Amino acid sequence: GKKLDIDKALELIDTTQTKIANFQDAVDSGGAQFVVVGVPTKLSFEETRRVVADLNEMKSGPGPTVGSVVVNQILPDELLEDATKRSAFAKRRARSHAAKIEELEPIVAPAKVHKVPYVDTEIVGGPGLSYLGDLHLSGADLEDLFEPP
Repeated sequence: GKKLDIDKALELIDTTQTKIANFQDAVDSGGAQFVVVGVPTKLSFEETRRVVADLNEMKSGPGPTVGSVVVNQILPDELLEDATKRSAFAKRRARSHAAKIEELEPIVAPAKVHKVPYVDTEIVGGPGLSYLGDLHLSGADLEDLFEPP
C-alpha cells in the first residue's frame, strides 16, 4: 500500500482551508452567487427551498447568495395543444430513457436497476406511494427490490 505522507496531507488540509476561506470571503462580499437547479416536483422544490435558505444563512455580507434558480424539464406548452407533437415527444423521451438505462445497468452491476414507470401525477406521501405500488409493483418485484445482488 501507499505510505502516508504527513507533510503532503497537512499541505492539502492547508490548501483546502485557504480555498474555503477565500470562497466564504467571496460569498460574504457578494462576489460569488449560486445558481440552484431543480425540476418541477414537490420534492425538488422542497430541496430548493432548503438549499436557498442554507446558502443565505451562511452569508454575512450584502447581496443575494443565490442569484438564480433554474427549473429544468418543463414540458413545452405546445404539447398541450398538439397531439402529433406530444406523441413524437413521448417517443423521443422513451428512447432516451431506454438508452440511459442500458448505459447505467453495466455501470452499477451487480446491483439491479428497478424501473418505475412515469405516471401522470406527482407521487407524494403514503397515499401516492400506495397508488404507485398498486399500479406498478407486484409483491415479487417489491421483495426483489430488497434482495442483495
